[in-house]
Amino acid sequence: MTVPAASAPESTHAVLGQLLACAGLPTSTMPSPPLTAHDPLLPCGSHITAAATAVHQALGLLLRELGGAGGPAPPSVDPGHATAWLRSYRYFSVQGTEAASPFDPLTGFYCTRDERHFYCHCNFPHHSRGLALLLGVAAERAALASAIATWSAADLECAMAERGLCGGVVRTAGEWQGHSQALAVGSLPLFELRRIAESSAKAPPAGGDALAGLRVLDLTRVLAGPTCTRLLADQGADVVRITAPHLPDSGFLDWDTGVGKRNAFLDLRQPAERRELWRLVETADVFCQAYRPGAIAARGFDPLALAAARPGIVCASLSAYGGVGPWADRRGYDTLIQSVTGLALSDSEDGLPRLMPVQALDYLAGGILTVAICAALRRRSQEGGSWAVSTSLARVSRWLTDIGQVPRDDWTRAPHEFTAKQLAPWTMELEGPLGRTRHLRSPLQAVHPLRPPNRLGANPAHWSLPGQA
Repeated sequence: MTVPAASAPESTHAVLGQLLACAGLPTSTMPSPPLTAHDPLLPCGSHITAAATAVHQALGLLLRELGGAGGPAPPSVDPGHATAWLRSYRYFSVQGTEAASPFDPLTGFYCTRDERHFYCHCNFPHHSRGLALLLGVAAERAALASAIATWSAADLECAMAERGLCGGVVRTAGEWQGHSQALAVGSLPLFELRRIAESSAKAPPAGGDALAGLRVLDLTRVLAGPTCTRLLADQGADVVRITAPHLPDSGFLDWDTGVGKRNAFLDLRQPAERRELWRLVETADVFCQAYRPGAIAARGFDPLALAAARPGIVCASLSAYGGVGPWADRRGYDTLIQSVTGLALSDSEDGLPRLMPVQALDYLAGGILTVAICAALRRRSQEGGSWAVSTSLARVSRWLTDIGQVPRDDWTRAPHEFTAKQLAPWTMELEGPLGRTRHLRSPLQAVHPLRPPNRLGANPAHWSLPGQA
């Protein structure tokens, strides 16, 4: 579905309708009068405000269907708050000290021999080491730039993918639309929702909190997946995040998305620790993972095995490129997907790539996956079954492109930041193991006081709530 730029004031309502259709909600649930959000609130040619507002409104409607989010009427969503949420990490601080940029100095755009722009993602140490080893130079910006200038863009893209590195040719939207991976992703719905096994129906808890008592295993990393599980924690879910000491962390990003969660270490390379995870699966409601397609399944935790161990479970997956097509198993991150799918050139006048001022793909994908999980929980409450849901950064990029473009004369005049007065009611402070942390609130009000963030691995691998059948 494409929403023309001329219909920008109505685009939020149209986009919300698409989300609800994917979730299987009838049109009678649509709010009246129509929901509107007026892009641009930040200097961006994509309708990021419309998209973000619609995602949270859809989530609010689904939570109402499940019995929470304030009762008979879905909560209103402040378009400004929803837009700021697309870069929540920018508003995080600990003990009053602002967080550093999440981007490594080596991450960014380079020029190739054939005069193409090329994006390299080097935010983890093994990415920068791997790129330097591939190019045969020191891991320094100038050395990488000189070496990349001797490669053709296509050859470098293939060479990096073969080594599990993260880089890609900066394409126009037209170039991407004709690419075999774009065609594969375009065949998918915005999010998939499918029944994978039988189980009895399970009603949501009484008392008004839609996700109270819900148990969520969070095997996600960096930003999109952890954003999804933070939204679930905000609505009362008991979330246990599982990672391992040998995996690189994401620093303060883990703290900002860690609100409301417990954090445990389990090394899934070890049989005993895989058994510990299976023990948690036996009483889990949601298993959310965002590793490269096939990586978690290779450890035995594929959706059918999970459904056999825990009938009624919702298996949620988030990937870079959608798990289909020739790039199905490639690693990817928000800014890389922006680059290869045409978004980085959509706002360009001079041919130089320009990233969006927000991490829209990460935060929107996290929100959309939350919508998909709640849609599956609704279906589980009505008809039973175990369910699999999924989306990808590349599919969300396609969705954002299809919504249309904000006229250039409008977005170039938009302010670069929200005022302190605007941000004040959207932020919160928590006192906890890290000290006093400041966060952007989620656009839907949390249903209870939130657990402050903690370091990864700080908690034992068990649920915080009482036993559950």
